[in-house]
Amino acid sequence: MDKNTTQHIAVAVVIQRNDRLLMVEEGKEGIRGQWNLPTGHVEHCENIVAAAKREAKEETGLDITPTSILGIENYTATNQAQYIKVIFLADTPQDTTLRANGTEIISAQWMAPNEIQALGNKLRKPHTIALVLERLANGTTYSLELLKDYL
Repeated sequence: MDKNTTQHIAVAVVIQRNDRLLMVEEGKEGIRGQWNLPTGHVEHCENIVAAAKREAKEETGLDITPTSILGIENYTATNQAQYIKVIFLADTPQDTTLRANGTEIISAQWMAPNEIQALGNKLRKPHTIALVLERLANGTTYSLELLKDYL
């Protein structure tokens, strides 16, 4: 293994309400205007479930509880960094008032699957969205028990 290879652990959170998914519009330079699930890096020594809760709160203002795992992705970005991303499914919180932070995230919106697919090249991670929509349609989820030793 190349010792100069950068590796990242990330989380994405799928939050549903009335058959719609919560999507965020990116505000950071280089990805501004692209749409994504609430997503971010796991901080050093941070619990991965806590990272999912933190990212959802930072990007949408929602307090969520992950209930299951939709998938785990392992991919190499264009900069040759390796990413391992755990995609969580979360309960819909009682308070669904969205509060995008305005800097990293421009807006947050509930979207139907067909609206998300219609975004096309405005999707930041189309492979993640395709996996999520497929798993939701098939009802495929995995227990958080997979992470039990690390919770």
